[in-house]
Amino acid sequence: WYTALAAPYTPSAKTSKSACGVAITPTTIGVAHPVLPCGVKLYVEYKGRQVLTQVIDRGHTVPGREFDLTQALAKALHVEGTQTIQWRFAR
Repeated sequence: WYTALAAPYTPSAKTSKSACGVAITPTTIGVAHPVLPCGVKLYVEYKGRQVLTQVIDRGHTVPGREFDLTQALAKALHVEGTQTIQWRFAR
């Protein structure tokens, strides 16, 4: 497991698709990461809750923060604001 800072984000209202071509809706579960390739599957854990997800967006994050979580993923993990999460690659 790796440790990283993450926070919920709302994609730009200018587009309905992410940089990876995924349609972003209120129920879309995924993460944005500036380096990991689109489609990489990850387990993300926060306070005992674990979700299998994937990189669905690219782009810049806030300095010091490694991941941006979709609103649906943040809700599933109960993440509010910037928090320390655990993550690992799925096999």
